[in-house]
This record gives sequence, C-alpha cells and structure tokens, in this order.
Amino acid sequence: MTQNDQDLDQEISFSFAYTPELAVSALQQHYYNHRKNYLPFLFAVASALFGLAISRGDIAITGAGFFLGFFAIYFLEFMILKILYPWIAKRQFAKTPVYSQNMHFTIRQNGLHVKTDKSENTILWTDVIKWERSPNFDMLYTGPQLYYILPSEIVDLDRVYNLYEAACSNNENANPENTLDTINAPVKYQLSAADVIAASQLHLRKPRLQTFIFHMVLSSVPAIITIGSRGFNIGVAAFVGLCVFILLKLIDALFDKMILPQFAARKFKKSPYLHHGFGIEFEPGASEIHIHSFTGKTRMSGNEIIKVKKSQTHYLLYIGPRLYIILPIAQLKKQNFDFSAFDATLEQMNIKIEAL
Repeated sequence: MTQNDQDLDQEISFSFAYTPELAVSALQQHYYNHRKNYLPFLFAVASALFGLAISRGDIAITGAGFFLGFFAIYFLEFMILKILYPWIAKRQFAKTPVYSQNMHFTIRQNGLHVKTDKSENTILWTDVIKWERSPNFDMLYTGPQLYYILPSEIVDLDRVYNLYEAACSNNENANPENTLDTINAPVKYQLSAADVIAASQLHLRKPRLQTFIFHMVLSSVPAIITIGSRGFNIGVAAFVGLCVFILLKLIDALFDKMILPQFAARKFKKSPYLHHGFGIEFEPGASEIHIHSFTGKTRMSGNEIIKVKKSQTHYLLYIGPRLYIILPIAQLKKQNFDFSAFDATLEQMNIKIEAL
C-alpha cells in the first residue's frame, strides 16, 4: 500500500480561526494568483506609443513615456496591494460574522469537512477547481472568487495536498448527480445560470433614488467645469450635464444587461458547488433559518445574516458584504413556500428586507 493509499484511509483533523491579518494576506495572494505578468509591459508600450504620437516622433519623450508607464502601473499595484486590499479585507472580515467563529476541519476521502458552531458542510474534492500553494498557506478555490484558506502552521499541507491529488484520481470521487433527491428539507431548489445572473444583478442594484442622485452628482462635475470655462454659460453647462447623465445611464444599462451576465454565467460554469441542490427550512416565528445543501447544513440566526435583498424573482441572504445565499422565488412558490411567514421571521430576527 502506498503512502497516498494509507492517507486515503485516514482522517486529518485540525482547528483554527481566521484573523484579519490572514484575510489581508489571502486577498493579496489572490491578486498574485491571477496577475498577468505581461500587462505592465503592454501598459508601458501603450504609454510609449502615446508619447510618440503627441511628440510627433520625439525619441526622448517616447522613452520617457515607456518608463513612466512602467512606474505608473507598479505604483498603482503597490497602492492596491498595500492600501486598498488591506482596507477591503479588514472590512469584509469585520462584516462577515462567520469568520470570527472557530472552524474545525477534517480531511476525508471525499473532501474537506468544515464544522462551526452553526454549520457543518463538506467541500468535495471535485468542487475544488484550483489549489494554489504559497509559503504560509494554501488556497482552495471553489469558484473564480471564492476560496478557503489552510495555514501551513496548523497542518502538514504537503500531506493534505497529496491526499487531494490521490482522491481526485480515484474514479469513485466523480462529481455526484441528482443531488436534489438526497437533501432532507421540506423545500428544495436547483440553481441555474439564469438564477446566478439575476442574483448578480440584484446584488449590484441600488434604490432608484440613490442611483439617480449618484448620476446627478457625477454629471454635475463636468457641467460646473463648463460653467467656469465658458463664462457662466448656463445653457451649455446644462447640455453637457445632460449628455453626461445620459451616458452614465447607457453605461449602467450596458454593464447590467451585457457585461455582468457574462461574468455571472462564467461564475456559475466554474463553480461546481452551485450545481448541487439546496433546501431551506424554518419555523414561523423562530430565530433561525436552516439552509441545506448536498454536502451539509447551515443554521443562520440574525447574527449571521447581515441583510436581505429581495426582488420579484429572488431573495439574497447576505452572510458577508459579497457572500450571499440565493433563493429563487419561482421554484419555492411551486412548493407552496410561505413567503409571508418567511418575511415575518426575518423581521423577528431584526433583519431588514431591502425590496428592489
């Protein structure tokens, strides 16, 4: 029997809690995992060509543009990694209650079992689309932007990775089918690409008045500049502001109807866990909502759900600023799901429903 075969028959258990520092390091490493090394050079070449064009062939300006482009892209990268990402990671950590819970991990033949005080789920090895290794931790991706962190100081990651490779090569660990039938919940549903697209659109959607004010403020900037440069010509300034306002609306519509659906469809395609079935269970007036999946169950109270968004087609239950659970209304309605009782339960849990 080989070492991998022996590992497959054994379980590796460990526990730890995420920290803000680990969240920052992971987000920075996530950037490096997806960094395109050729982009700085392309940006420098574009900057050089721009210098060549405006200087009409001046070699000195062209060279300066090339080096300025290099400096600009690396300075921007430095600002993102050292200032923006730490702020984002710490903010997300502070606003995601589940991150503050102790997590108990067990490496099993079929995947990584994760248990907290409120949930118990298994990350199937077949749901891990990418495993990125670094000196201090490994990152297990279950989606393009979703990953789990395993610190090297807690567990022997070489052994875990070898077990993962051995398990994935075993035909018995093929991706399961018909997972909806195995879920023990009174109401079940299966997500589709259309559900993920609609959820992504709802996630980014803001109240109409808020969006209108935001566009008005942005369009007023060029209008004010026009007033200053045109000798207080109100008519020209109003026209410029109106044009910018219409342009912003068109950009919003283009992103919402064409660009965002492409990203959301890619997310669904590359996130195997979204293809499994889900279920929901709650008692009217209770203080918890139970979300079932093929690989486990999560109990969520008012402390775990930070907000809820609702449209005519979907609910989004947020457990973090960018982490949410999708509930497709059409599928739930076919199973006589009591939406009035569900909304009342959310209100009793002191969770405000943002209807959009």
